[in-house]
Amino acid sequence: MAGLAAAERLRASGFHPLVLEASDRIGGRVRSDRANGVVELGAEFIHGARAATWEVLKRANLKTRPYEVDDATPRRFSYGGALQPVDWALANQIEAYVARGEQYAGPDISLTEWFKQIAPAGDPAATLARDRIARIEAASPDDLSALAVARERQLNTAGWENFRLPGGYDAVPATLAEGTRIRLNAPVTEVSWASAGAVVTLASGETLPARAVILTASLGVMQRGLIRFDPALPQRKRDAIGRLRMGPASKLILWFRRAFWPAFSFLGADRQLPSWWRAAEATALVGFAGGPDAIRLGELGERAAIEIALAELTALFGPDARNEFLRGALMDWPSEPWILGGYSYTPVGAGSAREDLAEPLSTLFFAGEATSINGHVGTVHGAIESGWRVAAEVMSGMR
Repeated sequence: MAGLAAAERLRASGFHPLVLEASDRIGGRVRSDRANGVVELGAEFIHGARAATWEVLKRANLKTRPYEVDDATPRRFSYGGALQPVDWALANQIEAYVARGEQYAGPDISLTEWFKQIAPAGDPAATLARDRIARIEAASPDDLSALAVARERQLNTAGWENFRLPGGYDAVPATLAEGTRIRLNAPVTEVSWASAGAVVTLASGETLPARAVILTASLGVMQRGLIRFDPALPQRKRDAIGRLRMGPASKLILWFRRAFWPAFSFLGADRQLPSWWRAAEATALVGFAGGPDAIRLGELGERAAIEIALAELTALFGPDARNEFLRGALMDWPSEPWILGGYSYTPVGAGSAREDLAEPLSTLFFAGEATSINGHVGTVHGAIESGWRVAAEVMSGMR
C-alpha cells in the first residue's frame, strides 16, 4: 500500500516510478476472497472517519458501511468456554480496564507491568483487557511497550470508528495502482545506493538503474535480511530495524450455510481463537489471533485450527456450528514469504526506532506502516500516509 501510494503521487507530479512487487499480486497485506461472498483475509476495517484512506475511497466512489459497536450489535464475551449474557457483570470492568490500560504515562515498561500496577492479581477482567490490547497490537503483553501504546493512541487523528468495504478492500490498492508501471514476481535481492543514484538487483539477476529507491518491504522482510544493501545500512538504521517487532497476526475464516449465532459485533473469548466477528458480505465468521495466539494457530495448521474453532463455536452456539459448516481457511500471515508477519508494534526499549527507520539516506527512502510516526502504525492508512510522505521527500531531493 505504501509503495502504490508513493508511486501514484510521484506519477501525478510528472515522475516515472516503477513498482517492483515480489509476489504475483498487488496489495500486500490486503487480500479479498470472493469464493463465497466477499471476505477479507487481511486488512478489513477502515479505522477512523478521518483516515487517509477516505481520500482514495471518495476519488474512486467506493462504497463503505459502518461497523458499529452499540446496543443493536453488542460486544459479547465468552469466558470459561461459555457465552456470557449481554449484560455480563465483567463487561463494563473490561472496557474500563482497556481505557485505563491505554492511558499510561511514566517510564518505559511493558503492558504486563502496567496492569500489575492498576489491577489486583488474578482479576479476570484485567487479564481479558490486557490481552485484548496486546492482541490488537499483535504483540505479547510482556514485550509490548505500555508507553508506546498510550503515545500512539494520543497521536491518532484518524478517529476510532470502524468501516468496511462491501465490494472488497482490494479496490483500494487497485485504485492506487491505476496508470502505474508495476512488475509482479520481481523480488528485490540487493540495492546498491550512492548519492548519484542506485541500482536494484532482482532475484532473476536483472539489474535496474534508478535515480532513487523507495523501500516499502515489510519489517519482517527487513529483519530477515532478505534484501542486501551496498554499502551496508548505517548502524542507526540497522538498530531501528532490529528494535521494532513484526507482530504475528492470523485470520481463520469459517463459512456456513446460514447464520445461527446471536447478534454481536465483536466476540472476545478466553480460548485458542480469542476474537470473532461477522464477515461483511458472506455468511461467515472471522476469527482473529494476534501475538502469541497467532504463532500457536500457525503451528496447528489449517485443518487442526478449523477443528479447534468448530469445537469452540459448538460450545458457544450449539451443534449448528458443525451442522451448517461449509468450509474454512487459515490466513497465516507470518508464513507469507514476502510479508512474514501481521504488522509492526513497539516493544519496551525501542525508543525512537520508528523515526530512525523513516529517515531517508541519500537516494534511499523508507516507507510502510512500520515507519509511521503519527500513531497510525499497523494500519492501511498509516501505510498510505507513509507513501505520501516519502514521495514528497523524493521530489524535494530530486528537485
